[in-house]
Amino acid sequence: MMPALSLPIIFAVIAMFCFGVAALLYKVATPYADPVSMVLIVYLFAIVFTAIAWYFSPNKFIAREGLKWMALAAGFAFVGMVSFIHALKIGQASIVVPVRNLALAVTVILAVVFLGDELTLIKIIAIVLAAISLIMLSI
Repeated sequence: MMPALSLPIIFAVIAMFCFGVAALLYKVATPYADPVSMVLIVYLFAIVFTAIAWYFSPNKFIAREGLKWMALAAGFAFVGMVSFIHALKIGQASIVVPVRNLALAVTVILAVVFLGDELTLIKIIAIVLAAISLIMLSI
């Protein structure tokens, strides 16, 4: 019998699917707006959806100490999204999206350095294979 998937993995798979579909939709939308305008519209819709979810959320919680990290994350997310949309506008989605998704390697390395996450041989192999797959997708 297979072990049950953990809740974090289930949510991560949902996120993976949604971000994958969103990337395709961004590419389809690129002829209709410049990258900054497109990010503005996407984020405005995201604010509406988030406000609705927040209103119905039973466990609202924001600690003042976390605001600086949220603002910094928003800055990186904004620059990343504008860059991503611009890359999609001028490039092939089948190349741009895998490159963007190598963010996983950046996250793993930063988590090891700053959060003390364990860097295992399996994680190193996974990053190398992800890089190889990116090269293969790009040719």
